[in-house]
Amino acid sequence: MRPCKTCGLLLENAKRSAGGKNLGYYCTPCYRLRIRQRVKSWRDRNLERARNREYDYWLRTKDRFRTLRREWSRQNYYKHRDKRLARIHMRYAEARTSILKHYGGDNSACACCGESRIEFLSIDHINGGGNKHLRQLKGESLVIWIAKNNFPEGFQILCHNCNHGKRILGQCPHNKNKEVVISVS
Repeated sequence: MRPCKTCGLLLENAKRSAGGKNLGYYCTPCYRLRIRQRVKSWRDRNLERARNREYDYWLRTKDRFRTLRREWSRQNYYKHRDKRLARIHMRYAEARTSILKHYGGDNSACACCGESRIEFLSIDHINGGGNKHLRQLKGESLVIWIAKNNFPEGFQILCHNCNHGKRILGQCPHNKNKEVVISVS
């Protein structure tokens, strides 16, 4: 019995092999760590060459892996559908909650009428242009976009009634001190 050169673990066979490779006097975990360190040091010394190798490998195999991904997706779409949808809904709910807290404070409420039930609250573009902005997102959720872009300025929290009234009338119906003009065309 010989000890491992790195950790000192006693090895039953001095020349153990794993996967057909002679490990010498290293136990399997130490051998793997040693190989990882050697590969990393080679990559650090030959960074440009390593990137070229990886890019060449990607060019050679991209079609094959694309085909494998598509095939896997076809076979497993319905198998993992519920988990994926649950993950998407959870991500959306977390993002929406964080947006409501960011733009509405701890007690998220409509900026106009004070409605505080979360189910009734929506995100409003302060200066208008919401439809144009949504078209630019090309199907991405506004909630996810706001969270990804680190809560940009220009949004406020309104209840759905105030938001719709602002869209139709040009201002919220709760603002009685201003004259409301409805144009019919």
